[in-house]
Amino acid sequence: MFSDQLRCCVPGCTHSAARVSLPNCVEVMCEAHYALASPAAQARRARSEERLRVLQQRWNDPAYFDRLVADGKYLKMCGTLSLAAENAKRAWTDVKAEVLAATKSRRFTAKVSAAA
Repeated sequence: MFSDQLRCCVPGCTHSAARVSLPNCVEVMCEAHYALASPAAQARRARSEERLRVLQQRWNDPAYFDRLVADGKYLKMCGTLSLAAENAKRAWTDVKAEVLAATKSRRFTAKVSAAA
């Protein structure tokens, strides 16, 4: 079943986002959890997603695409687009890993504090 809501990918979080506003997303993270990632990881993710977005726009432009084919650079653009997609995915994975580590650490600290 295809839901119109996506839950935050952090276990235990009840926040969600509308798929209408994020049609291509498979995973989302609420703002509170996203803020736990380091500024460097957030910036890396933003840069890599912007690069992918720009390349996809070029790819979808018929005039640019025809020029690529005519110049024999079609395969080079395929490789560039593939690499940009991998980099965007890796940047998201890095952000998610940082946030999950931070939430686990906070839960552990909360459990230790509660037991004391």
